[in-house]
Amino acid sequence: MKFFWARTSTPGGRRNALGVACVSSSGSLWLSKWLTELPVRAIVRLYLSVSYRPGNYRCCDRETPALLSPAPDSPGPERSLWLGVILCAGILAALPFSRLGIHRARIRADRPPAARARLFALTDQPPTENLASLPWTFEPNVGQTDAKVKFLARATGATVFLTRRGVTLCWTSKNVRTDRAGKAPPGILRLKFVGASRTVRVAGQSMLRAKINYFLGRDPRKWLRDVPEYSSVEYSGIYSGVDTRFYGGPGGLEYDVVASPRSSLRRIRLRVEGATPVRLDRDGDLVFLVNWRQVVMRRPAIYQIASGRRIAVAGGYRLLSRNIIGFAIGRHRSNLPVVIDPSISIAYTTFLGGSGAEKGNSVAVDGAGAVYVGGTTTLAAFPETAAGMQGPLGGASNLFVAKIDPTQAGASSLVYLTFIGGSKNDQGGMVAVDKSTTPPGLAVLGWTTSGDFPVTDGSTLDGQSDLTVMKLNGTGDGFVYSKYFGGSGSEATQNAGGIATDAAGNVFVTSDTDSTDLPMTSPVPNGFAIAYGGGTSDGLLAEFSAASGALLYSSYFGINATVGSTSVAVDASGNAYVAGFTSLPGNFPATNAFQ
Repeated sequence: MKFFWARTSTPGGRRNALGVACVSSSGSLWLSKWLTELPVRAIVRLYLSVSYRPGNYRCCDRETPALLSPAPDSPGPERSLWLGVILCAGILAALPFSRLGIHRARIRADRPPAARARLFALTDQPPTENLASLPWTFEPNVGQTDAKVKFLARATGATVFLTRRGVTLCWTSKNVRTDRAGKAPPGILRLKFVGASRTVRVAGQSMLRAKINYFLGRDPRKWLRDVPEYSSVEYSGIYSGVDTRFYGGPGGLEYDVVASPRSSLRRIRLRVEGATPVRLDRDGDLVFLVNWRQVVMRRPAIYQIASGRRIAVAGGYRLLSRNIIGFAIGRHRSNLPVVIDPSISIAYTTFLGGSGAEKGNSVAVDGAGAVYVGGTTTLAAFPETAAGMQGPLGGASNLFVAKIDPTQAGASSLVYLTFIGGSKNDQGGMVAVDKSTTPPGLAVLGWTTSGDFPVTDGSTLDGQSDLTVMKLNGTGDGFVYSKYFGGSGSEATQNAGGIATDAAGNVFVTSDTDSTDLPMTSPVPNGFAIAYGGGTSDGLLAEFSAASGALLYSSYFGINATVGSTSVAVDASGNAYVAGFTSLPGNFPATNAFQ
């Protein structure tokens, strides 16, 4: 007998139900009784420790097909029988309250998400699919944001800025000013160490493999290359005899406060700015709202280490005022350091994240199996940046490209992450691997309205928007070339387009345009169209040289209609294949067409 959750299919639809399973010696399964049906969120698999045969299993007087999977480490049949009897007796005794109990657990906001998941379901999802379990990374500020910031990290829906005085979390990509009273605007949360030393030393710990690059703006002197990443950040001497270390875990952003023996624990205080008045819930967690987002600071684990053994110390948060937090510490050994370990419910996301919107638009794989991802992202400025609040990370959106090594795990799998863009709108991020070099380079296609997009050939924006054609070197920290391509109208009016490379490293791009004066080569290759088709937009195809990005040819594809091209591929002989669309397919010229 086994007490279980199961997802079953019944004539009334899919259900989640609580029941008792009895298994005969022949392996057939009888669902002898449905105790109750509960509105649970999670869908779980039913694990049994006995053999089974696929088929329809009888549930009361209904035929119910069930998908069953054996448990790898479950108790034997005799133990399962007694456990089942005990569990079922307890459940039957508490049955009138079961629905209420589960519902209350579902809506309790102060319970950690991981705890809610464990309450409702068992899961066989691989740990690598749980993005929140990936390690946090912190990058030092070397000019990519306001000088007050020492380190920054990108979390799910937020950017985390570490300053000398504490941590600022920004949930908005828009640049906003503080009001006259200096209060934080909605979406900005500041946690400041009250009375912290002005001589505190802030340093990264445990450097990681990945490097971050910023090619933002037209001035190469402001481009940032090979910015390192660290797994944690340490504040040494934030108070006399007190150090703090910020790092991350599955539960969120964490920090340890380590107080040396006989240091003053009462001096350790945090001021919360930008949130509703802080309250303590019944579990000892701090709960408050930031722009209608609930933020939870978990009750800290407090302990000491003696002879390599962790000794728990009683204690928790102490509310000193409506927005000042201290720590209540119980009896402990005065000759040993005290460690206070809280966490903030800000989940980490893989590699990018941030306070704005991230969108992966393209993916490619090289011969060694490395994965390249391209797309767009929003880089948040530090909310206290003066003079327009923009900071070096300008632009409504910017391009990103990342190289990922799938043979490595967690943060070690990121090889490089490169941001590219100007001060306005940059879109696209279509990628193609250049296999003619070692390590492979990366061709990138986008479009922009930024007049200060980073280029290497001195080209300028011509019209409302232009295509941007780039090639990065094998380490992602430099351009082979970067240039605008377009006419006096607009490019990429219908879609970002596509990009490909040939065996020699030449780059092929395709998109759409309403410019009647695209750059052309002379002489014009046979069969290429140099005149605009006359409709709303035309498709285009262009090829650029491997080393310098010089235009080898370009051509329109169009008629007096709406035409655009979306993707391009190149075969081993260098022939290009273009896919696209038109609003008048009957008028589009075709040769040996299938239809």
